[in-house]
Amino acid sequence: MHGSRLPKRLRISQVQLIQALFKSTFIGKSSSVCVRVSYTGLSIGRVLVTVPKRVGSAVVRNRVKRRLRAAWCKLKRTVGYDYALIGNFKTSVIGFSQLLQELANAVDIALRQAQASLLSAGDV
Repeated sequence: MHGSRLPKRLRISQVQLIQALFKSTFIGKSSSVCVRVSYTGLSIGRVLVTVPKRVGSAVVRNRVKRRLRAAWCKLKRTVGYDYALIGNFKTSVIGFSQLLQELANAVDIALRQAQASLLSAGDV
């Protein structure tokens, strides 16, 4: 990994994977980011970073995506899951340390839900 760049092999870009991620997911929310998590069982943790158009111009949306990718690279992630990080306008204006904290909390909430569901279903 070069600096804090997210390698392309860890990014979700195929339509089928994106649709599957949004169908069977667990959601964790904070005021600046929403995280969707889906169990894959793979030995890597892939991520999709998206920002809706209502957040602002392309410049603002790209800044939000860059900040989310940078924050994601700083987090310790659980492998075996696909993640969707959905930013909003607040993602572009809060401090980076606060973004890291809110992202970590949202990921923890979604992962707890996913792991509880897997345990109750007996999949893991």
